[in-house]
Amino acid sequence: MMDRTQVKMQLNCCKSWGCKNFGLTASADYQPLSYHLGYPALYCAECGSYPPLIDNQLVTQLIAEKLPQQFPQTMDQCPNGCDLTTLKRPQRYGLTSAGRQRLRCRHCLKVYTPTKPATAALLHTLAEHLTQSLNATTSIQRLGITSKRYYQLLHEFALLLGRYTRQLEQQFAPKELLAMQTEGHVLAFAGGLRLWLLTSSEATSGYQLMSTHNLSELSEPDAHYQNKADNRLTTFADAPLTEALKRRYQQLMNRYHFEDLQYGPSPCWRRHYLIQPSLVTYAHFQMLRSITDSAHHLHHYLEQESCMRGAAIMGSIERIREKQAEVFYLFAHPDRQTAFLADGRAVGWWRDRWFSTPFGGYCPVTERSHYRYPFQMRDIQTNQHYFEYLDTHFPRTLKSLTPINDHLLIQRCRYNLVTQANRVAPASYLKMPVFKHLQELVQAALSDYQQAISPLSHSEIR
Repeated sequence: MMDRTQVKMQLNCCKSWGCKNFGLTASADYQPLSYHLGYPALYCAECGSYPPLIDNQLVTQLIAEKLPQQFPQTMDQCPNGCDLTTLKRPQRYGLTSAGRQRLRCRHCLKVYTPTKPATAALLHTLAEHLTQSLNATTSIQRLGITSKRYYQLLHEFALLLGRYTRQLEQQFAPKELLAMQTEGHVLAFAGGLRLWLLTSSEATSGYQLMSTHNLSELSEPDAHYQNKADNRLTTFADAPLTEALKRRYQQLMNRYHFEDLQYGPSPCWRRHYLIQPSLVTYAHFQMLRSITDSAHHLHHYLEQESCMRGAAIMGSIERIREKQAEVFYLFAHPDRQTAFLADGRAVGWWRDRWFSTPFGGYCPVTERSHYRYPFQMRDIQTNQHYFEYLDTHFPRTLKSLTPINDHLLIQRCRYNLVTQANRVAPASYLKMPVFKHLQELVQAALSDYQQAISPLSHSEIR
């Protein structure tokens, strides 16, 4: 599991499949800094590739900031921030003079008394307000609390759900083959504000495993988004599949460098900074390892985006070498007439080999002669369903980082585990508990937490 305090990474290496230096962070064939193509790159003399340089330190700082958001620390967890990804319950360690349970961290051995949660009635009322999509002002008035207390309650609510669902995921996530689909999306807010969201879901169920956005407290100028014109790849729905792929590769070549993803202009956020999507992508796939390490085999199904390709490779490079992980591009396209030959068709500057499918095409980035688990997809639109859900349910007036993080966490949990009128909850495909209402999910999370901090019974003491 990842320790957020000691992330040691080297993300700069040859990422060309088939090169002897693929994934090697040190090689005599490397020229560590080259501007031959007009951007800072590492040059691999063996294959002639120029992968853009990634700032390891900036990615490390992003992970340190965003990992606690992905693996929430509830009030029973160590104040030193231990066990963020292992999710191990602290050890019960006697009672205070007032009869409250003391806990001891299993990692650093710190002894502490957990904070009491908000009352169940207050949490259930907030759940009802969120289900009704009430704005913060109306919810504050109905709850009869101050604005400050409301956002504290919202944060506590998010941590409670987030921690509980992470525990369920550890128990029910696929252990043999974990296939994940990863795509980006732009969330629009009031006043023209926009942020970029990257999400990875379990590919069969559509269960959202991790979402990472590019709004941050990181003040380092080199990390900031440049607000350039939108250069995301076009579908070219009117063109045949092969022609559409050729045009998309040309769009990649027209960028400053092929990992330089831009999603268009956005006004500056007050007190916060937008980060380059490529840096966020590398951080995302490093954090994703905290989920994927427990699976025996991995499949990454990626939007056709170069920075996702590089980040997915570096997030599972050891597993790829051991033939325990594969990386694929996906492309959803309406052309149902084009059928490639059985051995695929090489397309683009890199001669990537594409295969036609009923939904469009896919490309094995790690192109082996034999796969232990073949490529398979149930629904290529699983992440799009989630984006449509967010576009409907996510509050657009938010302007601060913590409430945005809290709402994203709450909506991820609700989408995954709560049955909606027009769809089955993704958790049901993984045989996880499913809840009829958000209030039921809150009650389950609260009961689990209260059990963890309640004093030991006499039988447990013995």
